Amino acid sequence: MATLHSPAQLASLVLGALGPTRHLALLLDYDGTLVPIERRPELAKADPELRMLLDRLVLHPRISVAVVSGRALDDLRSILGGDGRFYLFAEHGAVGAWPDGKVRPLLEQRDGGDFERIRLRLKDIVWPEGVWVEEKQLALALHTREARRPGVPRAHELFRQAVLETDASNRFAILAGKEVLEVRPSGLNKGLVVECLRDRLADVSPLLVAVGDDCTDEDAFARLNPGDFAIWVGDPDRESAAGWQLADPHGVRLFLHGVITGIS
Repeated sequence: MATLHSPAQLASLVLGALGPTRHLALLLDYDGTLVPIERRPELAKADPELRMLLDRLVLHPRISVAVVSGRALDDLRSILGGDGRFYLFAEHGAVGAWPDGKVRPLLEQRDGGDFERIRLRLKDIVWPEGVWVEEKQLALALHTREARRPGVPRAHELFRQAVLETDASNRFAILAGKEVLEVRPSGLNKGLVVECLRDRLADVSPLLVAVGDDCTDEDAFARLNPGDFAIWVGDPDRESAAGWQLADPHGVRLFLHGVITGIS
C-alpha cells in the first residue's frame, strides 16, 4: 500500500535520489492526476498555471516530461499545446509523439477487422441515458459518469457482450477504470511507455517517476526499476503497486513545484 507524504516531503525524497547530476524522467497521467476529473473529458482543461509549470519542467536540461493518457493524441495536443515541448503518449501508450513532433506507434495493430466490427456493434446499441462511447484510434471507451446509477450495470453488460460477440480472434481486452470501461488490443498498456522512455533515454540512465490515479497506471508502476518512484494519486486505502501517495491533483502540482524549485 502506498505511503502518504506531503508534496514537499515527496519532492525532497525524489531530489535526494536524483542527486546533483542524474537525469529525471517524469511520466504523468492527465485526468485525475494533473487536473481533477470532470463530468466529460472536454471540461478537464489545462489551466495557465499547469501550462507554465510543465514549461518550467521541460526547459530544465536534466528533466524530461511525458504526459501519458488514455486520451487520443489529437485531444492531448489540443489540451497541452501541441508538440515541441514534451513527450505525449496517447491511448495508454498506443502511440507516442516525441518533442520534435515525430509520431510512432508503440504497439502495431493487427486485428483482422475485429476492431471495426466491435465499433459498428457498439454504435448500434441503444445505451442507457447518460452513457456514451468514445471512439479512439485503437480503443473504444464506454463513459458512464453522467449516467444514472441503475443504468450503469446494464451498460457494462451490453458493452462486454458486444465485445465478446465480435472479437472473433480474441485479440482485445476490456479494462475498467474510473467511470469508464474500455476495450483495447491485448498487450496495450502504459507499461510500454516505461520501456520506451527507458530505451529512449538510456544514455542518461534516468530516474523514472510515474504519477497516476487509476488502474491503468498500475501497468506503468509495475515496469519501474527498484529505486524509481511510483506515485499513486487519491484514495490511500486502495491497493496499488505504488510505494508513494499524494492526495489529489493539487498535491501533484505542489510536488512538481517542489521538484523544479529544488533541482540544481
